[in-house]
Amino acid sequence: MQWWAPNGFTSPSAEMDFPEGGTSLVCMRAAKEFGGQDMYNTWAHEKIVPMCRASNSSRTDQGGHKADPVKMGLPPDCGISVNLVTFKAASGNKTQMTVTQYDWTVVTCWT
Repeated sequence: MQWWAPNGFTSPSAEMDFPEGGTSLVCMRAAKEFGGQDMYNTWAHEKIVPMCRASNSSRTDQGGHKADPVKMGLPPDCGISVNLVTFKAASGNKTQMTVTQYDWTVVTCWT
Protein backbone atom coordinates (compact mmCIF):
# COMPACT_ATOMS: atom_id res chain seq x y z
CA MET A 1 0.00 0.00 0.00
CA GLN A 2 2.98 2.31 0.50
CA TRP A 3 4.22 2.06 -3.09
CA TRP A 4 1.21 1.20 -5.27
CA ALA A 5 0.29 4.61 -6.62
CA PRO A 6 1.85 7.49 -8.55
CA ASN A 7 2.75 10.70 -6.71
CA GLY A 8 -0.34 12.31 -5.18
CA PHE A 9 -2.35 9.07 -5.29
CA THR A 10 -2.81 6.63 -2.41
CA SER A 11 -3.61 2.96 -1.92
CA PRO A 12 -6.25 2.74 0.84
CA SER A 13 -6.63 -1.05 0.65
CA ALA A 14 -4.77 -4.13 -0.57
CA GLU A 15 -5.80 -7.77 -0.13
CA MET A 16 -2.67 -9.73 -0.98
CA ASP A 17 -2.51 -13.46 -1.83
CA PHE A 18 1.02 -13.48 -3.16
CA PRO A 19 2.16 -17.05 -3.98
CA GLU A 20 2.24 -18.27 -7.60
CA GLY A 21 -1.37 -18.86 -8.61
CA GLY A 22 -2.62 -16.36 -6.01
CA THR A 23 -4.74 -13.30 -6.72
CA SER A 24 -4.52 -9.87 -5.09
CA LEU A 25 -7.05 -7.01 -5.08
CA VAL A 26 -5.54 -3.53 -4.78
CA CYS A 27 -7.24 -0.13 -4.63
CA MET A 28 -5.63 3.07 -5.94
CA ARG A 29 -7.29 6.39 -5.01
CA ALA A 30 -6.83 9.23 -7.47
CA ALA A 31 -5.58 12.58 -6.27
CA LYS A 32 -8.35 15.18 -5.83
CA GLU A 33 -7.21 17.06 -8.95
CA PHE A 34 -7.86 13.84 -10.93
CA GLY A 35 -11.32 13.23 -9.48
CA GLY A 36 -10.51 11.43 -6.23
CA GLN A 37 -12.12 8.16 -7.37
CA ASP A 38 -11.07 4.69 -6.29
CA MET A 39 -9.77 2.37 -9.01
CA TYR A 40 -9.37 -1.36 -8.37
CA ASN A 41 -7.06 -3.89 -9.98
CA THR A 42 -6.91 -7.64 -9.54
CA TRP A 43 -3.47 -9.17 -9.99
CA ALA A 44 -3.20 -12.86 -10.92
CA HIS A 45 0.34 -13.86 -9.91
CA GLU A 46 1.56 -16.21 -12.65
CA LYS A 47 5.28 -16.46 -11.98
CA ILE A 48 7.33 -15.45 -8.97
CA VAL A 49 11.11 -15.81 -8.84
CA PRO A 50 13.57 -14.12 -6.49
CA MET A 51 13.61 -10.36 -7.15
CA CYS A 52 11.03 -10.68 -9.99
CA ARG A 53 7.29 -11.20 -10.38
CA ALA A 54 5.06 -11.54 -13.45
CA SER A 55 1.30 -11.09 -13.23
CA ASN A 56 -1.79 -10.16 -15.20
CA SER A 57 -3.59 -7.04 -14.02
CA SER A 58 -7.31 -6.58 -14.65
CA ARG A 59 -9.41 -3.50 -14.00
CA THR A 60 -12.06 -4.54 -11.49
CA ASP A 61 -14.67 -3.22 -9.11
CA GLN A 62 -14.34 -3.28 -5.32
CA GLY A 63 -15.45 -6.92 -5.24
CA GLY A 64 -12.79 -8.01 -7.74
CA HIS A 65 -15.24 -8.41 -10.65
CA LYS A 66 -14.22 -7.27 -14.13
CA ALA A 67 -14.98 -3.57 -14.67
CA ASP A 68 -15.57 -1.48 -17.80
CA PRO A 69 -12.43 0.64 -18.25
CA VAL A 70 -14.45 3.39 -20.00
CA LYS A 71 -16.59 3.86 -16.88
CA MET A 72 -13.33 4.33 -14.98
CA GLY A 73 -12.24 7.12 -17.35
CA LEU A 74 -9.75 4.88 -19.19
CA PRO A 75 -9.51 3.86 -22.87
CA PRO A 76 -11.63 0.81 -23.85
CA ASP A 77 -8.53 -1.33 -24.53
CA CYS A 78 -7.19 -0.68 -21.02
CA GLY A 79 -8.77 -3.78 -19.48
CA ILE A 80 -5.98 -6.29 -18.91
CA SER A 81 -2.23 -5.79 -18.89
CA VAL A 82 0.76 -8.00 -18.23
CA ASN A 83 3.11 -6.67 -15.58
CA LEU A 84 6.73 -7.47 -14.91
CA VAL A 85 7.95 -6.21 -11.54
CA THR A 86 11.65 -6.38 -10.73
CA PHE A 87 13.43 -5.53 -7.50
CA LYS A 88 17.03 -4.41 -7.06
CA ALA A 89 18.98 -3.73 -3.88
CA ALA A 90 19.68 -0.02 -3.46
CA SER A 91 21.87 1.91 -1.04
CA GLY A 92 20.70 2.65 2.47
CA ASN A 93 19.06 -0.77 2.95
CA LYS A 94 16.38 0.16 0.39
CA THR A 95 14.93 -1.63 -2.63
CA GLN A 96 14.41 -0.17 -6.11
CA MET A 97 11.25 -1.47 -7.77
CA THR A 98 10.59 -1.21 -11.53
CA VAL A 99 7.14 -1.96 -12.99
CA THR A 100 6.83 -2.57 -16.73
CA GLN A 101 3.32 -2.96 -18.17
CA TYR A 102 2.55 -4.57 -21.51
CA ASP A 103 -0.53 -5.10 -23.71
CA TRP A 104 -2.40 -1.81 -23.42
CA THR A 105 -2.28 1.66 -24.87
CA VAL A 106 -0.06 4.11 -23.03
CA VAL A 107 -2.16 6.81 -21.37
CA THR A 108 -0.49 9.85 -19.87
CA CYS A 109 -2.98 10.97 -17.22
CA TRP A 110 -0.58 11.65 -14.36
CA THR A 111 3.07 11.49 -13.44
